[in-house]
Parts: sequence; C-alpha cells; structure tokens
Amino acid sequence: MASKWITVTPGIRCRDHATRKHGIRPDRYFTLRFSIDGRQVEEALGWACDGWTLQRAQEELGKIRTAKRTGEGPVTLREKADAKRRSERLRVEEEVATARREKTVVDLWDRYSKEVVAITNKPRTAAEKTRMWERRVKPAIGALKVKDVTEEDAGAVVRAPLRLEATGRVIGGKAEAGNLYRLLHHLFRKALAWGLRPKDLGNPLDNIDQPRVARRERLLTAGELGGLLKALELERAPPGTAEERRKGRPTKHSEDPNVIAVIRAAIFTGARISELLDLRWENVRRDEMELHLPDTKSGFSRRPMSPDTLAVLDTMERVPGVPFVFRSINDARKQLS
Repeated sequence: MASKWITVTPGIRCRDHATRKHGIRPDRYFTLRFSIDGRQVEEALGWACDGWTLQRAQEELGKIRTAKRTGEGPVTLREKADAKRRSERLRVEEEVATARREKTVVDLWDRYSKEVVAITNKPRTAAEKTRMWERRVKPAIGALKVKDVTEEDAGAVVRAPLRLEATGRVIGGKAEAGNLYRLLHHLFRKALAWGLRPKDLGNPLDNIDQPRVARRERLLTAGELGGLLKALELERAPPGTAEERRKGRPTKHSEDPNVIAVIRAAIFTGARISELLDLRWENVRRDEMELHLPDTKSGFSRRPMSPDTLAVLDTMERVPGVPFVFRSINDARKQLS
C-alpha cells in the first residue's frame, strides 16, 4: 500500500513507495502544487530513482513562479511540455523543408515522371516529355537545385531550339520551344505545390513568353470533300482474300477496305484517325446513333453517328473474338495500325 502524501516544503509534495528502495531509503515520488487564477494545480514530476530530488523540484517550482510573475514562458509543466513538443515539431518541419529545398531538378523530374507523366499522360505524350527531358532539360539545368533555377536558366532552355536568320527573325523551332515551355511551366508549378521551391520565388517561367506556332489547319470545302470521297471510292481494293493482299499482288486499285473505311469514317464523324483506330464494336451504339469514344484527347466523348457513318461500319466484317472495327491488314486479330 502506498504511503500518504506529505508536504515537504511549500509547493512540493511527495509520497514514498511501499516496497521499492532508492539506495537505503524508500523510492520517493515528487509533485508540485500551486495555484493559477484561483484554482489549485498539482503536476507530477517523477520518482527519485529517475533523478528527481527535493532540490531539483524546488528549481522547477522556482521557474514556474518566475514565469507566473513575469508573464514570460510556460506557467505549468504541461504548458512547458507542450511548448517543447511544438518546438520539436517545428524543428522537424524545418529540417524537412530544408531538405526539400536542397533537391535538384533531377530529383524534381524523378518525382514528376512517376506521379504525373506515368499516371496522367498517354504513352505518346509521356515519350515526348521524356525525350525533351533527356535531350534538352537535363543537360542544361538538371544539376541545379530547384530553388536556384532562375528565369534566365529556364528561358535559355526554352529558346535553345529556335533557329534564327541573320536578321534575328525566327525561322524554325517554335513548336519544340513551345512544348518545352509547357513542360517546364508545369514541372515548376508542381515544384511549388510540393514544397520543393519557396513560393516567394514563384515559377521561373511566369515572365517568359510562350512560343506559339500559327495554326495551319483549315476546313475542307464541300467540293473538296466530295472529291476526296470519290477518290477513296476509286481506290477501294476489289474483292480478294487477305492472303492476296498480304502478298501485294498487283491490282488496278491498291488500298485495303479497312484503310478506306477509317478515312471515310473520319470525314463523316470529325473524329481523329487515332481515335477511330481504337474503335470497338461495343462502342458503336446503334440504338442511340452514337459512337462512344473512351479515350480521346479530352477523355470520353460521344459522337453523333450519321446514316453515312453507319453505312461505312456496315461494310466492315465482324470477326468472332476480335473487338476492333477497323482491323489490321496483316493480322485480322489486331487493330489497324
């Protein structure tokens, strides 16, 4: 049974352990007792076997009384412990932040390639970003710390592909420069979000003009579309076996029906060829007169299907076990390349 509490000196209480010894004396437990804002507070210190003595308890009590009198520092042991934990947490956070700020652009790319490129980009885009990194970005600024990359550093990478004539006019390389600008801008936007670059430094691409290439596409006129459809009809290969077409046996017309059909479908739907090459029979919704394209540039897309489009699809042979509408010339089990 534990002994009773005794006041050994004003503000300090203790009790002896019933059986445990510290040296030749019973082990003794110390507490502090004082008032704060009119209420009595008692806080534990510890056992003598852990190093607590009357003198050490008096020193702790003196610190608390001084803090209470001056208003500086914690006035209870609990507040002191909380302050110590906060200080330790802030120290750890600062160490982590410092370690992040020491990361190089190579470190940034390593994370970006795993968390952005590999997850959100399509294979073709991922390959293009990786090419630009290996060829353009890494040799120029890869070894720099992310926080040390300046506007001049980033601008030099963006301008590197540009080709100039004697007068200084840009005559080539704008497309590559524009792609580099977008890659670097997104790369450093992620660096800011991930805490790898102090926010007050901002994005080094923000004040750099994005190189732009004038769009060269235009819509075909009705006459041009008609001429194209007529040419496709004339080029459609005559009936023949797949084996004959694989051997390249000369005929008056040379194009495979799958090739003609996918071009005609692109004309009638406005879809990209790459989107149609992956078209599967399950995506053809005849009851809704729609094509459901699951993987376009902007994600899932529903395209109206006209009678002309349906007529094109009706010319395609369905092969059991093959999901693709437009099949490979050389291997009917695969999609058209």
